[in-house]
Amino acid sequence: MCSYREQVRTQGRRQTCALLETRVCVHELRTKDLKRRLMQHNYDHIGHSDKYRPWKIKAYFAIVDETKAKDFEKYLKSQCGREFIKKHF
Repeated sequence: MCSYREQVRTQGRRQTCALLETRVCVHELRTKDLKRRLMQHNYDHIGHSDKYRPWKIKAYFAIVDETKAKDFEKYLKSQCGREFIKKHF
């Protein structure tokens, strides 16, 4: 568990891995600004995901290390990661 001072110091560099869901599917993503990405998915035309609107946040994970965030996003998109999502969320 990070102290408040540590959270404030790393806030600008933090990556967020998130699970967005609709009644049809779950979407895994990595971003620095989760609120903005959720707004994009729900209100902007961004291609494939706009037909599944509305999106809501199912879970998110704040990760300071960008490499670990990329690896975790890759894991969530793998078959093992999808099984993890089904089992725990």
